[in-house]
Amino acid sequence: GYYKNAKLLFLLTFPKTYPHESPKVVSRYELYHPNIDTTGPVCLNILRLGWTPVLCLNAIIYGLINLLMEPNIDEPLNKEAANTLKNNLPQFISNCEKCIKKLKLIQ
Repeated sequence: GYYKNAKLLFLLTFPKTYPHESPKVVSRYELYHPNIDTTGPVCLNILRLGWTPVLCLNAIIYGLINLLMEPNIDEPLNKEAANTLKNNLPQFISNCEKCIKKLKLIQ
């Protein structure tokens, strides 16, 4: 994926109504990613449209991994990152690498 070997940290907040209401997922870093807002919120489809009480933490983690490997450019929170991914893959990869280095996410 675009963040290979990076150590990423996400905060999951579970509402009192969990599992009937989905948790919120926020990146602890300002990642360059189409589905992660620059302020941290993550747009993960299963947390919005596909949430049901039978889903568990594993589904969220696998959803995050999949989102990092295959960003969804059709529903971006970061439109600039989505446009770059769609129109200029080498630049998108370069921007991800710069983000990782800037945040010192690889040790």
